[in-house]
Amino acid sequence: MRILYSEQDNSLIKYRFVNEVVYIKENENVYKINLGNLPNGKSLEIIADSILGAEKINGNLNVLLIEGIEEDFDISNFEELNIGWKSQEEIDYEIYLESLKPSDDEVKKAQIELLMLELLIDMEVM
Repeated sequence: MRILYSEQDNSLIKYRFVNEVVYIKENENVYKINLGNLPNGKSLEIIADSILGAEKINGNLNVLLIEGIEEDFDISNFEELNIGWKSQEEIDYEIYLESLKPSDDEVKKAQIELLMLELLIDMEVM
């Protein structure tokens, strides 16, 4: 797991990492986010106030955190946070679907062609 930090600094946030699990301590609350066993892809939204995003590329996990302090703290009592995740397959499919959409110019050209056909029909030329 590769940890990246944003430029925002918050020394009140503490992190503890156990394999691909991130524990976050904010004030007296401890949160657990399990990023293990996720397929290649990326998070759909900000996971927590302190985790801005995550992505897995070719099996390598990258996590973007607000700058904090890595510290050993008690993780026996925590709240588990769920992560919205989109697999690379889903991302690729959405990109493919987006590529099927006609451009604005193609839509305008088709509209003009339809208007011309309607005009020809009205004129009974066809």
